[in-house]
Amino acid sequence: MKNKIGFFEEEEGIRSMTRLMSFITLIFAFLFAWYYLIVDNKVIDTMFITYFTLLLCAAFVPKYLQKVVELKKEETQIVADSNIEKIDINE
Repeated sequence: MKNKIGFFEEEEGIRSMTRLMSFITLIFAFLFAWYYLIVDNKVIDTMFITYFTLLLCAAFVPKYLQKVVELKKEETQIVADSNIEKIDINE
């Protein structure tokens, strides 16, 4: 039977700290919104929108940047491998 990969794992057995930090930041963003709007009974103003947007960016941007770096790394590896194959040893 195939083992399932959990939400906080990149591959089987390899845990992703970036996903965990993003998840914790997202939970904090929603707790902030709940406290600000419900408990303090404040209206949505520019300060709330600014803080909430920053928290959402803090939650999602690190994982996006990690993926961009991984894709760039794979792309340079493919180019490097193709250049190695083009070299003719018999010259």
